[in-house]
Amino acid sequence: MFHDENGSSNNKTKSYTLAATVKKAFAILEFIAEHQPVRAAVIARSLNLTRGNVHRLLATLEALKYIEQLNDGGYRLTFKVFMLGNRIPQTRKLSEVAHPLMQQLSHACQENVYLVQRYDNSAICVDEVDSLNPLTVHRDVSFTYPLYCSASGKVYLAAMSDAEFETYLSQVALIPRAERTIVEAEELRRERLRVLEQGYGLEFREFSDDLNSVAAPIRDHTRAVIATVSISGPAIRLTEQVARELTPEIMRTAHEISRIMGFPSSENT
Repeated sequence: MFHDENGSSNNKTKSYTLAATVKKAFAILEFIAEHQPVRAAVIARSLNLTRGNVHRLLATLEALKYIEQLNDGGYRLTFKVFMLGNRIPQTRKLSEVAHPLMQQLSHACQENVYLVQRYDNSAICVDEVDSLNPLTVHRDVSFTYPLYCSASGKVYLAAMSDAEFETYLSQVALIPRAERTIVEAEELRRERLRVLEQGYGLEFREFSDDLNSVAAPIRDHTRAVIATVSISGPAIRLTEQVARELTPEIMRTAHEISRIMGFPSSENT
């Protein structure tokens, strides 16, 4: 259950007025977790909240897909809550495994190396190793990239089922980001098949006019793509030819991380 920590000596907590609505929402989530499935009336009575307040918060949590209502009117948590809670330890473990190998890769390639995971329709950098090369490309502060115009994003597109990919196409506008951004659905379909066949993603002046990248998939024991390892560098140095020459090294790094994360070694070829 939710406990108010106002009595704590934590200065950060004392510096701000706690948001009452957020506290109530988490109290409801925790109550549902302990008593699911549970009806709104029981939640209101047990937490001493008005029914109107509870229904409004339940509707919000349901719209965000953290809870769902059953046919009998009771509420239960969805798998999204599990995914949210499971994400931090997995990412920490993955980063711990990947970082030393990313350092080796950066030393071998003399380029920036990134560990990238997918969140909805974006690719997000969760760890990085900067190249010692004085001429390098600084990524956006957000470290978030569209799937359709990034090397790592293309790997995730290739990992989708055909139906999931078509759903993605129906939801996303292919907006030009650079001179070679793919903006036609049919061309992106062909690119996805190329990535699926070759086993890695390439990005040549698609996210940025001065940037090229290569990404390879990292898989776990379920064979699912859980991340990518990628290198990026200035297009004037990391040319298409150089990027292709470095691809085997990137693939070896991805395979080794995958092996440690439980992917069957016999399939790491």
